[in-house]
Amino acid sequence: TSQPTGDVTIGITSQDTSEGILQVGLTQLVFTNITWNSKQLITVSGVDDTLQDGDIAYTIDLASAVSTDPNYNNQNPVDVSIINLDDDKPGIWLSPNHSIITKELGAPLGMGCMSSCGNEKIDITLTSIPAVGTVVRFCVNTDDTTEADIQVPATKILEFDSTNWNRRKIIEVNGTHDWI
Repeated sequence: TSQPTGDVTIGITSQDTSEGILQVGLTQLVFTNITWNSKQLITVSGVDDTLQDGDIAYTIDLASAVSTDPNYNNQNPVDVSIINLDDDKPGIWLSPNHSIITKELGAPLGMGCMSSCGNEKIDITLTSIPAVGTVVRFCVNTDDTTEADIQVPATKILEFDSTNWNRRKIIEVNGTHDWI
């Protein structure tokens, strides 16, 4: 609130760099007897951690001032409380994200086949990391085996966990030739 007789230096750190980081190179604020009443901007960026961990509160710590001016030396400014809003919501990503068309195996080329006559592929991943120790399982099947056959692991189960949540798994849907 008054002009210092010497520089006033205040260290700055993020209490939780997994949630919020300071702009690159910013470790302190320095107020001189010329800039003492000028605002100094501290830029803090929330970290997108891909965890479903909810909104997390953390602090930007402002250290006690260091100055040759005894009126400012060891003055401890109030730390800044911040909340990093969690944008990671559980979800499933499918591609394509629309209806697919299969043809009966052996259908002549050029009769409306989308990518190859008889089959289509569906890619699936999760949109965020499940909690450690959690396994997300999908049982893959068809309700009409006379029209389509599903090609996935022999168990017909796809599993995702915290180590493979973003690795795509492929489901192949083959049209079944029913000779009708």
